[in-house]
Amino acid sequence: MEKKLVAIVVLMLVIVVFVAAYWATEPGRQATAAARFKEESIARGAGLYVEACSRCHGTRGQGLVGPALKGSRLDERGLEKTISRGVSRTAMPAWGQEDGGPFKADQIHDLAVFIKNWDDGLLAGKGAVEQPTTTKTQTSTPPVTSRPASPVPTTTPAAIPATPTPSLASTPVAPTPIPSPTPKASTTPSAAGRQLFSSLGCIACHGTNGEGSQIAPAVAGLAGKEVELASAQKVIADDAFLRESIVAPNAKIVKGYVPDAMPKPKLTDAQVDQLVEFIKSLK
Repeated sequence: MEKKLVAIVVLMLVIVVFVAAYWATEPGRQATAAARFKEESIARGAGLYVEACSRCHGTRGQGLVGPALKGSRLDERGLEKTISRGVSRTAMPAWGQEDGGPFKADQIHDLAVFIKNWDDGLLAGKGAVEQPTTTKTQTSTPPVTSRPASPVPTTTPAAIPATPTPSLASTPVAPTPIPSPTPKASTTPSAAGRQLFSSLGCIACHGTNGEGSQIAPAVAGLAGKEVELASAQKVIADDAFLRESIVAPNAKIVKGYVPDAMPKPKLTDAQVDQLVEFIKSLK
């Protein structure tokens, strides 16, 4: 009988110690689990951002057609509402399923968590941040200073490159014909317009090749064609129409689209002409 009592007392003491130890470590365990869940949410949000948001808000969150999101002052709740419901009379659509969008509530939450805990490294891992290619082209040619100053050796034919001259030193030699910004490549207005079309973020709404999207009409093949406006008026997309659509996008709204969706970039007359020439080149 006494042995049973002793065993019961010992068992109770073990249980008390175990419960005390469990509750003592529980806050730390919960904090670790919460941190892990947050990291996973941020990673998922980065993937969603690359897939759905980078074209308008930039691969680094710097803003293009849409505002910059890196360093946003909105809290997570405000971001979730904005992402889910969209912003009326702008290019920002509703992304939440309750408002007709494709994303579930947990996906909206992951996006908001990522934006508030921005990590460029995660975007690079998802392939959103483009790495510059000019560095490789420049470093692929050995620097002139690394070549020996002594007379050219005659032991091997392969070691008889031309002796460095001012002309060779000033002309980088690329191992492959990678396009580079040369004077000829940027002289045509159409080529300059293509660069503007990309750098201004026009591709985010009008498409990389001007094919258009749900929030912006196509510009490929537009020049010279008849266009129906929201007012039911029909006009010809001549140079004057294209220029006006760039500098005053609300002047004539194409049927099926809303006003105030396109920002008004600050452009010189020459840049507007370049954009017009590029649009005219799209077929």
